[in-house]
Amino acid sequence: MKYYKAYMLVKVKEGQEWDFIKKIRKEEFKDAKIEYANPIYGTWDILVEISFDSLDSLDRVVTKLRKIENSGIKDSLTYVGACRDYPWE
Repeated sequence: MKYYKAYMLVKVKEGQEWDFIKKIRKEEFKDAKIEYANPIYGTWDILVEISFDSLDSLDRVVTKLRKIENSGIKDSLTYVGACRDYPWE
């Protein structure tokens, strides 16, 4: 199955970057998968890469991540790739 990609930028309370990442690693989704999550430098604290097969699937992932209890999340921004599995090579 081909998947779309989305990139979620997340702001968390100071010092809670790894706590958030540990919590989202435990999450499982039907038709979507968190491929990558890592703290980053700059305005945002964490970059999360999500593979998904429909906008409904992405919506479920983003909504669930925003609602994780005691995650320290303050804000998020999600960018969606325009093509399915864009051929890199």
